[in-house]
Amino acid sequence: MEGKRMSGVAGMAAMVRHRRDGATGCFGAFAVHFSHCPGGASEYGVPRRVYRHPQQGRCEKCGLRCRQGGNRATPAESRSSPVLPMPVTVHAIHRYPVKGLGAEALPAVELAQGEAIPGDRRHALARAGHAAAAQDAGWQPKRCFIALDSCPQLAAVSVRRAADGHALVLKYRGAMLAAGDPDDSAGRLTLEGALSGLAGAPAKLVGGPVSRFTDARQALLSIACLSSADDLAAIVGHAVDIRRFRANLILAGGLPWQELDWVGETLTVGALKLRVVEPILRCAAIRANPGNGDADVDLLRPLARRFEEPLFGVYAEVVAGGRIAVGASVTVPERCGRLRDRSALGVR
Repeated sequence: MEGKRMSGVAGMAAMVRHRRDGATGCFGAFAVHFSHCPGGASEYGVPRRVYRHPQQGRCEKCGLRCRQGGNRATPAESRSSPVLPMPVTVHAIHRYPVKGLGAEALPAVELAQGEAIPGDRRHALARAGHAAAAQDAGWQPKRCFIALDSCPQLAAVSVRRAADGHALVLKYRGAMLAAGDPDDSAGRLTLEGALSGLAGAPAKLVGGPVSRFTDARQALLSIACLSSADDLAAIVGHAVDIRRFRANLILAGGLPWQELDWVGETLTVGALKLRVVEPILRCAAIRANPGNGDADVDLLRPLARRFEEPLFGVYAEVVAGGRIAVGASVTVPERCGRLRDRSALGVR
């Protein structure tokens, strides 16, 4: 990454891919700079080329100098920002006991510094030939698992905990599919048989108490905003179920796409502090309808037309632990997303 110049959200997405593949230090060499810097953002809050330079003039807020035009942000320009039309609150908290299956809704959760939601993606369906490595080697890349991009029907499998707190009860399109404890050999075989039949391919259920089969190697939370989903729905002409994006935290309120302006900033919920680290580059998994398991809508192209890359939602890390509950108020950065004229999107 050193020495390369990136432009716009395309460069940002390249940083996401670079970091996701295990590289470190990306945000030390390149940084994303949104609405608070006039050279670093377009009129819609979409970033332009920005880079860190130890000698040249810097923005008062974040210490970055814009490549675009070489202008330094003045204090007055740095302070200008739109006003949120309504407060931001926690709409839902989701964890995914099995990677690729439905979410388990939580009323509240205690988050520890540097950790993700406890129990999130503890288990996964490994592809043939990858089960041993996935079970023994800890984090593995997404290609090792059966996922929604190739098996969208798994999106319609709902998951809930049984009364004992261990067994998982799976339903497919509302009908009972299987139940069993994934940490027990007999229960695991029961779940594997049902899910293999649904997937149409042999699947090995892997994982354990300390496993975490997330797309990102780091322990991160994914955040999505209902306002952005509503704006995307207006772009494509029909409702967009926020569950397609499989976020841990779903936030209500604020403006569409505000979360992209939060990169590098901190969200606060009581004692809990979340630092937003990067946007989420989406794949074909978002085609999967969580209601029926059909791959029924293309959201990648509309998102790519809007941002040059298909971005939706952001990753955040817990920098100070605390409790978060549905309905809680979220303190967000002063600078927030700005609406874009849809006539410029190239979609109808």
